This record gives sequence, structure tokens and C-alpha cells, in this order.
Amino acid sequence: MHSLQLILSNSLFVTAPLHLGYVLLLSPIGRALLVAALLISAYALVYYWRSLNERSNRIRFSLVGLRTITLALMTCALAGVQVEYETTMRARLLLSSVRSNSARAEGAAIETDDRSKVTNQVIEAMKRKGVEVTAEGVADEVEGINSGEDFIAAALLTDGAMSAGDARREIERMSERARGVPVYVVADLGQSEGTGIALEGVWVLGRAVRGVPVAVRCWIHARGMHGRESLVTISDDAKVQASARVAWASDDERQAVTLSVLPKVAGWVDYAAKVEAAGGAEDATRLVRPFSLRVEDRRSRVLFFEGEPTWESKFIRRALEQSGLFEVDYFAQVSRAAAVGTSPARAAEQTQQEAGSEDAAGKNVKEGSAPEAKLHAALQSAAQLNAYDSVIVGATPNDLLSSAERARLSEWVLRRGGGLVVLGGNSFNGSVASPGGKLYALLPTEISAQSLSTPAQEISQGRPLEAEKTRSTLFLTPTEEGTGALSGYLNANEEAGAKSATLTGQGLRLGALRPGATTLAVAGPPGTNGTSEEGAPLIAGMRYGMGRTLVFAPADSWRIRTSASGEEDRTSGPFGALWQGIVLWTSAFARAPVEIVLSDESPAEGSEVWAEIRVRDASFAPLKIEKLNARLQPLAENTGDASQVSAQSQEVLFAPDMTDASVWRARLHLNARGRFALEVDYVASGKTGSVEKQLAVVARTPVEAGAALDTLRRAARETGGDLVTTAEIESIAERLAATSPSRERAQRTWELRSWWPLAFITPLLLSTEWFLRRWWRVD
Repeated sequence: MHSLQLILSNSLFVTAPLHLGYVLLLSPIGRALLVAALLISAYALVYYWRSLNERSNRIRFSLVGLRTITLALMTCALAGVQVEYETTMRARLLLSSVRSNSARAEGAAIETDDRSKVTNQVIEAMKRKGVEVTAEGVADEVEGINSGEDFIAAALLTDGAMSAGDARREIERMSERARGVPVYVVADLGQSEGTGIALEGVWVLGRAVRGVPVAVRCWIHARGMHGRESLVTISDDAKVQASARVAWASDDERQAVTLSVLPKVAGWVDYAAKVEAAGGAEDATRLVRPFSLRVEDRRSRVLFFEGEPTWESKFIRRALEQSGLFEVDYFAQVSRAAAVGTSPARAAEQTQQEAGSEDAAGKNVKEGSAPEAKLHAALQSAAQLNAYDSVIVGATPNDLLSSAERARLSEWVLRRGGGLVVLGGNSFNGSVASPGGKLYALLPTEISAQSLSTPAQEISQGRPLEAEKTRSTLFLTPTEEGTGALSGYLNANEEAGAKSATLTGQGLRLGALRPGATTLAVAGPPGTNGTSEEGAPLIAGMRYGMGRTLVFAPADSWRIRTSASGEEDRTSGPFGALWQGIVLWTSAFARAPVEIVLSDESPAEGSEVWAEIRVRDASFAPLKIEKLNARLQPLAENTGDASQVSAQSQEVLFAPDMTDASVWRARLHLNARGRFALEVDYVASGKTGSVEKQLAVVARTPVEAGAALDTLRRAARETGGDLVTTAEIESIAERLAATSPSRERAQRTWELRSWWPLAFITPLLLSTEWFLRRWWRVD
């Protein structure tokens, strides 16, 4: 490929280009064609000139000149002539406005044309500073912007009533349309100054199970509320289920408030979160957010085992079973006369008590079968162990578990997401929780070896209450970190009118916390709010893989139950709430082998939700998904609402994750209210299966003006722009005029072959020549 470049120093345009260059890129065939075209054109023009000998010079020059121009244009276009020049850039601003979510909800649009007051204000301010404005709507398809125009900046008019994700997408779209220039966001809130409050969002944390508290997080934005308080409530169709007060420390503040609701029935339950009005100009529709929960009716399965039956385990099992939320499978060595040094008669009596307790709990243990053998069968089978959500380990000698069973328990917590609870009855050398024990590495804290007794000194903990002698007095008091897991214990103590029950100090002595672990309760008197941060740690927990592990240091928590009144004895009281909360907290991340997880359990109409499906086998090893068909099916309850009747079944397209073949994801577009079922049929590792996830789509509530201003400010600054108010438009115009590239020059390239007027000029020249020949009667 060769090139011939001819540089001319003359000027052709009023905009004063510096130089022109004709660049001819011709192949050998192209050069041959060009030479041939020039020779043929020259011969044709000479012949044409001679054919007009009988005409005047005026006619000859006119006709030959037109023919020469036509042939020259066609030859240059065929040769691919390009013109390079430099010209000055004019300062130009791209102006757009975005319609807010509140406008969509009300069926209205923000004005974006010249009649808009704010738009006119921006245009006039820019024109006074010599900046040209191109006003377009973001939703419009403007080919000229992408193909020919250059901008020094872009301005986006918005009231900020949108989500954070929508705000960032608008900035990115604006920057792309203007070819990466800085984007300035002009905030037109359209609201009066003063007090105001809005409930911006509601998120459900975790799945809903009948009888189990569910955490609901509410995001609240307040303006002009410094020094005041707001009441946040969550109610169902009957009454208020939870409430909390929020104290405001500034005039423009956002806070997240987490409340807990207790679903008492299975099925769909409709709730409404509400924040009280501030007395300002806030819209009443922004104070309430509806959401719906699909409440499951299931019991959590618990595996409870220990070396010998103890008084502590008996009370814990009874408290869990009485709640109706748990199914407890208990295993222990029934015959232990030699271990504890008691008479065979006493051992037989205790064996009958334990057997009777298991029968009362509804255990299907065959007569004559060994509980120890059944325990090892459960621990050695991954499928059987994964059927449990939580495992409680009482006083257990280290030799009761094999290394393979220890590894199985570790994998169960890591993959299954189960909760492992180790009790303080393991306060003896040679236990599974002692330093060097098989479960010691899974604990969230170190254990003090000096406080451990020898097996010979360890006596049975199953003797009657009157045989125990109190050695010291301790209070089991939750910390601030532990209020989530032990909130029921705190509430039960408050309702019972008791500060906290006393313990003797028997059990494990906890040492330093391991990375990621937290102290949930200490041995100290409670403060005014029922919590304490001072004292020796009694309960510690941490995240371990997908699950959680917890160590409960006291060995005599049953005293919390027996020290209560008779009425509380029948209802378990604080003791039952303590252990129910511990087991629920540790097993909160237990998942099914095949599950569908949604980014929002109760999305709003018109929103988008991400769905994720994971497929694992019975041992929770991930399986490769080979094929998947999914559909979003409206449920029968949708027939009562006009907006719900239009909802139809739609296919959902899932795509595999690039790094994990057992995970596929999809984005759901929810355009109608109602209740739906996401049904998925899959083929994983050659096995077929199906899974279903139900969700409720609630009515969209308008977004508060200014809700996304923080995101708009950050995204605009990332492009080199900023967030300004309408009062700062003049300063932005001065800044753009001062930094506009009026003294800079841009290099342009003009190609004759792609110049669209050529398609009209060539026929026009030929037509003019033909008309003149007819006029002068040449033919």
C-alpha cells in the first residue's frame, strides 16, 4: 500500500483551517485505474472541446468546464481523496432531564423542553457565557450526538427521586452519549424547605418460618428533624407487631432501623412498615411501605449428643421441644455405672429416666438398640447429618468421636451452613472442647486449660437440684452484639420482672476470641438496657464457612429455669427463650440442597429482581447444572385485582455463572402486582429435579425527591463533574466558559467518497450541462 500526500497552505473555509492534505491511498490496480481514468478523461475533454469549434468561446468554456468538474469529482471520489484540516472547537453543552420514579407512578413527566423553567434557566445562563446548548431527552434516540457533535460537558436535570442503581445508570448513560465528558447534575428537588420524612426502603433479612422472629430493616430519611424522634412501626391486618423510636442528630440524615416480627400462621402474611409524619410537607404515600412474607411451617431438626445424660441436657431438650419449633434427636451412653462410680441400681434408674424423656419427645428408638451406634451412624453418613439444622454437643469425651466424624461435622458446618453448639459441660481434660480435642479447632474462642478438671474429679451432673451447692453467683447478661441472638431472653426477663438468673460459675473458662468471633453474653450485672460489656465471656460465636459455631460456657444454665416461678416453669420463660434463640441464631444459615434465592423477597411493581439457583447433592457437594427451564407463574390468588388479572405466565431465562457451574442466575422483570411462583426444572449431573420459590409483588410507592442525591454526586464526580443546585447554575456556566477549548483546535478528516452532497451535485452538474446544450441548440 502506497500513499501520496500533497500539502497545500491555502485556506478554504471561513473557520480558518491551518492546512489541507490530500491523501490518496491506492493499490497498484487502483493507480492503474486512476491513470487510465485521467487519460480517458483528458481525451474525452479534448474531443469534447473540438466538437464545439463552431460555437462561441463562452459556450465552449461553459460546457467543457461543467464536464471537467463532473469528471474530476467522480475521479477523486473513485481515488478516495481525503481532506485533513484543523478548526476551532465551539463550546457546546449537552442538556438532558430524567423522569423520576414518582413521576412514573403518578403518570406524569417532568418537562424537558424549552418551556421548562429550569431548562430555560440553564440555557440562558450558558448562552450568556458563550456556551451553546443542545437540549435532548435521555430517552430520545439522537443519531447526531453519537456521530458528529463534540461537547465540553453534559448537564442532567433531575429531582433525584430514583434508586441508587438507576441514578448511576443515568450518569453512565449521559457520559457515554456525550463521549466521556464531565457530567454535572442539576438537582431540582421541587420541594419547600422545612421538616420532612420518608420511608425509603424495606428489606426482609432471612426466610420466614412460623413461630420464628424475622428481622425487617427499614431505611428512613429525615430533613429538618434535628433533636426530634420518629416512631417506626410494622403492623399486619390485626395490630402493630413491632415498633421502635429513631432519634435524629442532624437536619439531613438517613438511618437504618431493624425490627423483628413474629409470624404466627403459615402461608402469606401482609405487613406494612410505617413512619410517623413529621408535620412538614411530606407526601403521605412516602410514609408507608407494604411488604408480604411467605411463612413456612417447618420444624428445625436438632442433633443432641453427649457422653452421659446430664441434668443440663434434660432441661435444654425440654425447652426446645416445648416450643414446637424443633425436633430433637438425642443420643448418649445409657449405661455409665462404671464411669460415674454409682451403683447399678442407680444407673438403671437414670437410664429409665432418660429413656422416658426420649419417649416423651416422640423418638422412634427401637427397643434394645444402642443409642451410641445410632449416633455414629448419623455422624458417619453425610446424607443423614445434613438432615439436621443444628448440632448440640454436651459433655462428651474425646474418644467418643473418630477423626472421620470430626471431619464430617466440620464439612457439615462449612457446606451445609449448620449451627454447632458446644456446652460448658465439657469442662474436663479429655473432652472434645479441651485444648487438643477434636472440636477445639471449630470453637470461636480459646479454652483455659488450667480450669479443666480431670475425668476422675468430674462427677455426674444429673443429680437432683437440692444436691447442688452454690459456689458463686454469676449473671448471664447479653452484650450489644448478642442482642440479636438473645433478644427473646432479654424480653422474657423484662416480662418476668427479673433482671437475670444466677449461675454458680461451673463450666468452661473462655480465653481469647478467634478472628471473626464475637462475645454474645458475659458474666456481669445488666445495665439499664439489660446488656453489659463488662465481665468474663460466657457465650461466644462466629461464622465458620457457611454456618456458625458457638460455645456456651456455663454448665448449669438450668438454674435459670428452676429459679423462676411456677408459671414460668410451665412456659420455659427466660430459659426457653435463651436456648431457642441460641439454636435459631446458630442455624440461621442452614440451607436446602437445592434452593432459589431472591435479591428481594417482597419487590415492588415495575422493579427488577435477581434470582439465583444452586444445586447440590445430599452431601452438599455442588452439582453441575446441564439444563434448566424456568417460568414465572401467577398464583390463583391473583384474580382479585385488575392489575393482577393481566399477569400471565412468562418464561425466565437463566444463565450459568462463569466461575461456579452449580449456580445459575436470572433477572426477573416484575410488571404486575400479585403473588407468583418461580418454577424451575433442571438437569444436574444427569439427574432431573424441580424447585419452586414463591414471591409477592406489592404496589410501588413513590420515591422521595432527593433520595439518590448521594449516588448522583459520587457518580458525577467520577466523570469529573459535580452535583449542583439551581442556584449554582451561573457559577457552572462561568466555569465551563473559562475552561472551554475556544483557543484549542481539533483535527478533522473529510472524505469525498462518503460526502453525501456528492450524490446530488453530480446529477445536478450533468443535468445543468444537458439543459445548456438544449438552450444553446448544440445538439
